Amino acid sequence: MLPKVHAQTRDEREVIILNSLGQPVGPTRKIVQEFKQFLGTVARDSELAPLNYINFPSLLTLDKMWEYVQAINGSWKAHKCFTKRNYFSAYPTDALRWFHKPDTISEPQFRELLQYWHSKEAEEISKINKDNRQMLDDMHTMGRNSYAILRHKLKQQDPDKQEPSQARVYKESRKRTVGRKYLTNHEKIEENIAKMDALESSQHEDRDGSNSKDPYSEVIPDPKRKSRVRLQGKGVKKSDLKKKDKKSDFIFRTEFLESMQSQLVQQLAPSVTTAILTQLRDANPGINLVIPDFAIPSAPKDASSAPHLLVDQNGKSSKSGATINQVT
Repeated sequence: MLPKVHAQTRDEREVIILNSLGQPVGPTRKIVQEFKQFLGTVARDSELAPLNYINFPSLLTLDKMWEYVQAINGSWKAHKCFTKRNYFSAYPTDALRWFHKPDTISEPQFRELLQYWHSKEAEEISKINKDNRQMLDDMHTMGRNSYAILRHKLKQQDPDKQEPSQARVYKESRKRTVGRKYLTNHEKIEENIAKMDALESSQHEDRDGSNSKDPYSEVIPDPKRKSRVRLQGKGVKKSDLKKKDKKSDFIFRTEFLESMQSQLVQQLAPSVTTAILTQLRDANPGINLVIPDFAIPSAPKDASSAPHLLVDQNGKSSKSGATINQVT
């Protein structure tokens, strides 16, 4: 199960970059997807995350997975849904279900699953979920990509590196490819976007800035649960957004930062020392300056590089194209 990740050594593991809300956004979209797939393999481990429990918090092994709990929660639910669809709903009788039982689920677990899925409680929950699903008319089209990754991409595209507005995130997350078939209707989304565009247009005409509220909040009603926020991804609450302004843009583990600092010192110290001593030697030919062996340049200087730095005998600097490259 996902050997390209599980077979990695510690040195081969990628460092996952988190945004200020603790959501994975880098170093690349591909690596974030692999990280989520890895979490999914943990959620599909029948020993670590057995399915014969009603909800995720009731798992006896929850403490072992605490570091992954939010992401594994979604993967566990998705795996349970997949199992029910392919090994319960797909067959009319329990005999056929037992015949096609997946090898990854033990017999005691599968027996309890069948008993629960046959229960009145499970049938009522299933009906409610299906009815709610059919009522959804405002679905995103991002596939497996998260809102965190979308927001990160839009922020990087902005010249001032500003957070994208809710309206822009909404529009980008609802884009559709021409000629592709989608299961959900697009009429409601088109109507919402048209309203947002109209509000944005009126705001541009409003010179005094009295109407600067994000058009998204004017068009889309607030969620029924007061603590929930839209277009931010799973696990994000209003309280998290309030704390966000006090944090930096990215979250790095202390061990990673300390390791990077050590590597930078080891790698940059010789080259920086070389550049500084070489500039001093070339700018002051009368000084007998000895450069340590490690700092002797291994490649000839590029005479075409510009600008260059000159230091005259009085200690003043000027630019010229005839000396060594300026240190940046």
